[in-house]
Amino acid sequence: MTSAGARGGVLGLLVAGVLLCGCVGLWGLDGTCPCEGDLPEGSGASPVESAGGPCDPGMNGCGPGGILSDLVPECPLGIVCFTEACNHHDVCYGTCGNSRTECDERFYADLCAACAERYPNGGLEAELCAGLAYIYWQAVARLGESFFESAQVDMCACVAAQGTARLSDGWVPAKAPFVDRDDDLLPDNWELAVGCDPSNCADAGLDFDGDGLSNLHEYLHGTDPYAPDSDGDGVPDGRVSTPDRRSP
Repeated sequence: MTSAGARGGVLGLLVAGVLLCGCVGLWGLDGTCPCEGDLPEGSGASPVESAGGPCDPGMNGCGPGGILSDLVPECPLGIVCFTEACNHHDVCYGTCGNSRTECDERFYADLCAACAERYPNGGLEAELCAGLAYIYWQAVARLGESFFESAQVDMCACVAAQGTARLSDGWVPAKAPFVDRDDDLLPDNWELAVGCDPSNCADAGLDFDGDGLSNLHEYLHGTDPYAPDSDGDGVPDGRVSTPDRRSP
């Protein structure tokens, strides 16, 4: 598996609803967040290019390939684009000998940097952007271990390295930048507004309107969780190019 497919696969699991209650352990989020302090050196979301050649880790933005390619927004809610941060993460996971913890920590820093660049003066959209950055980072922090190991095995074998990188636990504690009592990555205020239960983490994976998008999908895309065709174009939300295609 290429590193692009690996990280995309992690986010694919997230948006497919393979999350949370009974699926993934819940952690205490009581640490610090790079959004709240200095970013690691070299963490700015600057353009990155693939090296090319047979051992190229590859990049594919924020989405997995195949049928899920439109389900992970490159530009969630249309307010910021995380493509370059995702590309950095692809290359980091697919570079033989890298540390998973460092890759994931830099990914979060890059996401935060994209928000800071987009909203240098703060405000409500900056706060919303920070929440989206947290959600994307948590997808790889919670579910990325097997994908990282697969990418490392493939890439290290390609360059004929001796052994593969051993990773640490991969968990970088942080405090969510929004209230999320059930730790399902949906802000409580959104859950209350649409009739979800902010104390029940299972509803993040539910699909109230049967359009193929879970409630977490609906939040990230800015679609209506009770309207299967939010834009009224006659095609269910889960079967169209998603709203994040618009420029922020």
